[in-house]
Parts: sequence; structure tokens; C-alpha cells
Amino acid sequence: MLLAIAVAGMFGRALGFEFVYDDRVLIEQTPQVGDWATLWTALSHDLFHFAPVRASPYWRPLITLSYYVDHSLGDGAPWAFHADNLVALWLAGLGLFRLLRRHAELTPAAVGTALFVCHPLLVEATVNIASRTDLYCAALLFHGLASRRTYVACALVFAACLSKELAVFAPLVAFALEPRDRRWLWMFLPVLLFLALRTLVVEVGGDASFRGAWESGGRALFLTTRPFLPVPLAPAYEMPTLGGPLGWLVILPLGALSAWRLRGVQAGGAALLAVCVLPVSGLLQANPRYGDGLMVLGVAGAALLVCRWRPTALAALPFVVLGQLQVGPWRSEATLWETAHERLPESAEIRLNYARTLVDEEPGLALALLEAHGFEDERKERERRAVQARAYLIRGEEKQGASHALMASADDAEAVWASSIACVYGDEVGDACLWAMKYSSDPNVFNAAALHAEDAAERHRLFVEACRLSPSEGPFCNNARRSELELRPRSEDPVP
Repeated sequence: MLLAIAVAGMFGRALGFEFVYDDRVLIEQTPQVGDWATLWTALSHDLFHFAPVRASPYWRPLITLSYYVDHSLGDGAPWAFHADNLVALWLAGLGLFRLLRRHAELTPAAVGTALFVCHPLLVEATVNIASRTDLYCAALLFHGLASRRTYVACALVFAACLSKELAVFAPLVAFALEPRDRRWLWMFLPVLLFLALRTLVVEVGGDASFRGAWESGGRALFLTTRPFLPVPLAPAYEMPTLGGPLGWLVILPLGALSAWRLRGVQAGGAALLAVCVLPVSGLLQANPRYGDGLMVLGVAGAALLVCRWRPTALAALPFVVLGQLQVGPWRSEATLWETAHERLPESAEIRLNYARTLVDEEPGLALALLEAHGFEDERKERERRAVQARAYLIRGEEKQGASHALMASADDAEAVWASSIACVYGDEVGDACLWAMKYSSDPNVFNAAALHAEDAAERHRLFVEACRLSPSEGPFCNNARRSELELRPRSEDPVP
């Protein structure tokens, strides 16, 4: 009850928050989530199967199922999804408390749980719906490790794997906690079953390589220090040359020392921290250096390591304050990217996302944000050009808008729109018109291309196509009839 009150007090205002970032892609822009007939297709494909993005290596059917349930309970409203996240955090805290009580007294267990629940690194996982993967994984994993029944523990570990891939390291954590208990051997069964099913469902790729693992040492050091240090004090992981070697030179001796000296609950905490480091080279995740949500298990590991240290209770108090300061920006897409831009003003990707939220109401500011920040990645650069095109057209600057829309051309819905605009406002049948006509069914596009065409036969063909696509007899069909007259041979004695 105390834990539920604490969670509600710290994060209850999230019930009034909107969909932000990946929430919009996975839920708001995916109408299939509201149709139970599509559930089997969703469960048997990757997490982003219905989303308008490229295929992902993430197979998390339990998370997908939770989206369908939440949509039904709240009729698609964001509050139901946020309420699910709050329950998941409460269950994760309860599971950690049960786990700690198996290895520590009541007071250390309560202190460790409080440190976990109020930690600032859990803000994103709690108030961002798409980050519930880590909360589900943590809750199921902790209850599985705390269970005294082997078959219950294995079932919960399997469910944790269906929430996030990090749960495959459950046997490692179980062995660290209780090496003499043979349950950790049984836990390999659900892990192997999950890996086999995942291989059948998604294409298991990644950037695992010796070079990638070596260079990721800086990231490993960054991850393991974040639960203990504020972000500005945590060692940077993007140091150009020294980051990887320096990181592993610190991490490996610490790991060896932990394995030699730590026992019981502290050994389990070290193992949970290691879980965040192990997939850093891409063995299980395509982009493991992204998002605070990755640190849910790491924060739990830190709580296990320090729960018996008496000053831990006092250390939890500033974490409550820091965490509360980070909850507000997640209220909406605009507040999220505005805060991120204030913190990292030079980040080109944050500028792009911030400009996208501003473009309809403040196109001038959106243009200022994007003007001098290009991308080497072709897809990101097309997105930037599309936002610029929209801003120029809202301001009534058709020429500049058409130019940027043409540069945004690509085989996706946003680029179809951008190229169509470039065709309508252009002066000739250029690449934008040809590309737009290939992918668009908008009669305006064919009508505009016909107006630009110099050849009478081609002009007539395009007008006819515009008439065919038009929902009713109107100007497009009138243009088609007029262009047909141009094709008739002129007689010497025309009939009046």
C-alpha cells in the first residue's frame, strides 16, 4: 500500500499526459491496435510491424498484447496506457522488495526499494508508454527471482523475455544471488525457448563485432556509473579515441573484483548492472545506447549493492527531487523536445524533432532551428527537408517550399506529399512530378503535370488520368475535354 501511494504521488500526474515520441508511432498512428482481429499478426511479427518504419529486431509480444488491452480499456485514450505503466512500476518495486527480503532485513529491503522507485533514471520508463518494456521485464524478472517455486520462476523469466531481450541474462543474476541453488540451471530452458522463437519471428542481426565491443567500453563505463552519479558527473562514452579502451580498463577489473569479493545480494546487484553492459556491442539489441529506459535493471542493481549501507536512505531524498523535475517535460511532444533542446542545443536530431512539433504554429522558428544543421544520414536529411518544405508553404513561400519538398522525395508517405507539392507548384514536368505520379493517386498532381506538359498528346493523357481519379465530374474532366479538342486535326473550312 505504501509503495502504491508513493508511485501515485510521484508519477500520478502522468495520467494526464499525451502520447509522445515512439508512443505516437506504436499506438496513436497505428489503428490496428484498436482491432482485435489483427492481434495474431501483431504477436507473430516484430514490435514495429504495423508502424510506418523499417523492420526492427524487437520481438516483444507481451508488450504488444498490453497495447491492445489498454486500448480496449480506455478506448484509445492515453490515460489507460499511462495507468498501465504506473501499475508496472508498482509491480517492479514490489518484486524488488520481495527479492531483497529473501536476502536482507526489512529496513535495507525498504530502503533499496525506495531508492529504485524514486530514481530519476526511471522517469522515462514510467511516463513514456513505449518504455514500459523495461518495467515489464523488471517486474517479471524480480518476481521470478524471488519465487521459491522453480516452475513459477521459469514461467516468469519466459514472460520477462517476451517483454525485453535483457531477461535472457536471468540465469546469470540467479547464479550470482544463490550459486548453490540449482534453479539458475532450469532458467536456461525458458531462455533457450525464447531465443528459438525469436529467431523464427524476426531477423536476428546486429552490429556485434570485436571492434564494436571494443569501442563500446566507454558506453559500458557510462552505463554502470549513471545509477550512482548525476548525468553531468558520469564519464562520457563518446570520447574519440580513449573511450573504449579506458572504459574496459575500468570495467573489467571491477567485474573481476565483484565476482571475487561480492556474495549474495551484492553479487546479484553487480550482475544486474552487468546485464546493462553485456548487450552493448549489439548482441541482443540493434541500438543499445539509446534511452534512459535501459537503466531500469541497472538502477535495481545499484539498489541491491547499496541497500545495506546506512546513508542510502538519505541519498534517496535528492533523487526524489531530481526525478520530479524530469517528469513534467514528458507532458506532450512539444514540451519534451523543448526541454531536450534547452539541455542539448547543438543536437541536430533534437532540433529536427523540436522543429517538427513547432512547424504548424511557428514555422519561422522551425526554419531557424533547421537551417544550418544537416544530416549525413540520407533518411534524416529527407525528414529535415520535408519539415522545411512544410514551414515555407505555411508561410506562403511556394518556391522555397517546392524546392525543399523536391529534396525530401523518397518512397514513403511523407515524401509522396512533399513531391506532390513540388509538382503542383513547379514550372515543368520534372523529377518531382514523375515521382509523385508514380506513387500518388491525387488528381491535383496529374492535373498540375498536364499544365506543365508541352506535348499536346501527353497533356491530354495526364488530364484524362486526373479526370479518372477525380471523385466527381468537375474541372479536371473539363480540362480533359478541352485537351481532346487540341488533338483533332484542323480542317480548311471549319464549321462555325
